[in-house]
Amino acid sequence: MTPAFSPQISSAPRATAPTGVLDTGDPVNKFGFYVMQVYLFLLISRAAEFIDPNQHFHLAMITACLGLVCTALNVAVRRAFQTRIGIALAAFSAWVIFELPFSSWRGGSFHALTDSWLKSYLTYVILAALISSFGQLRKALTCVALATGVIVFLSFRMGINSEADSRLSFSGGTFANANDLAMELILGLPFIVQIAADKRRARLLRLLAGLVIPVLLFVVLKTGSRAGLIALLAMGVLLFFRTTAKNRLIIAAVAVVMAAVGPLLLSSDLRARYSTILGGSALNERTVNEQEANVIDSADESKEGRVELIRYAFLLTAHNPIFGVGMFQFAPCAVDLAVSEGKVMGWHPVHSFLLLVMAETGIPGVILYTSVLVFCLRALLRIGKFTRNRKDLGIAREVSETLLYSFVGFVTCMLFSPSAYTFQFPLMAALVTALDLFTKDQMARETREAKPAPFMPAARIAMPSIRRIGTPMAPGVR
Repeated sequence: MTPAFSPQISSAPRATAPTGVLDTGDPVNKFGFYVMQVYLFLLISRAAEFIDPNQHFHLAMITACLGLVCTALNVAVRRAFQTRIGIALAAFSAWVIFELPFSSWRGGSFHALTDSWLKSYLTYVILAALISSFGQLRKALTCVALATGVIVFLSFRMGINSEADSRLSFSGGTFANANDLAMELILGLPFIVQIAADKRRARLLRLLAGLVIPVLLFVVLKTGSRAGLIALLAMGVLLFFRTTAKNRLIIAAVAVVMAAVGPLLLSSDLRARYSTILGGSALNERTVNEQEANVIDSADESKEGRVELIRYAFLLTAHNPIFGVGMFQFAPCAVDLAVSEGKVMGWHPVHSFLLLVMAETGIPGVILYTSVLVFCLRALLRIGKFTRNRKDLGIAREVSETLLYSFVGFVTCMLFSPSAYTFQFPLMAALVTALDLFTKDQMARETREAKPAPFMPAARIAMPSIRRIGTPMAPGVR
């Protein structure tokens, strides 16, 4: 199947897409969608952290409140719960509220629930309710691409390199963690690529998007995120097997060039850090300077610590299989386990979002959480199958492919990240939900149009005329 990145799809003639189910001329819907775009841009780009670093104006919170008001006034709020994705996400939210009294520290879990997950879940409700047409969905994806481009720009203007290992990050705020910066860029990369490959877009916009792509990849490599590098490889492998033979040659050539040129653009510290993916102990045998040796030792210690945290995640789940230890309570409980074993451990969560959810919300919680991921993936694959070889639905196919690559890259990063309750997860679920609803509407409409008219016997057709004329009388009878 040709992916959205391929020019073959972008050049499909007269491509159309599902039209949506609501009247977007509603002023409440139109205003709500504008508010949602501003909120989405602030959320992804973190522009509010740089425009208002002291949070005097609370820009993100104000736009979120406006979005919630528009959502409450919009009858389409039910759309957020019309798919399996929305039902599973709502069930998980209900579960973490229900299991709150069983937390190892109820006060800490309550603050974590209100300050983190519920805000993230409201992002899903706002997006799923206020994106009411396929055209609005495409504009939302463009907003994600624009916000990602802003992150790339800010990385060069305000990013700093760590003195310890030369990793690129920000001095403060959300992107002070280099892994979070890499994950955000990888999530937005497919949307930028889709704009660059879409021949229906303005040439200047396509040119700018094409220039941003190599810079974005360079920034991801500068973060030193090993999870980010693995995510890029996963997306590349998926693209390789889902594209045409011609595009496979292009992908192979680009991969060879990046493999040859990439290490030359990175510092020795970053090269040493990435080398630990293949096995730090074997690479330590070569001659390295003191700085590189420190970087490799730090990366190996980080790997060993993460393995130990994984073991503690299973132990805590075994002790609390139903309700878990409580949201945001993994770190203190892991420290208690380490102390009971006579070990010293820092205050760290397990670096795998599914294991973190399993230990903190129990087996029912991780089942509900994982089901959202499964439903998202199944919806994207189903939409891709429905739009396959459909030139009239070329735009819908591009959007589904773009979301699929973003979903794969995001989940791959999250497999090595503890950010299980941040807004990115509900954001991806909302975008897939919107596309799923529009595609189902298109399928239902085509089914109704293709359904033949019900068979009606001739006697039933003639009956009305008989009633109008009356029963004929016999000759001679008056």
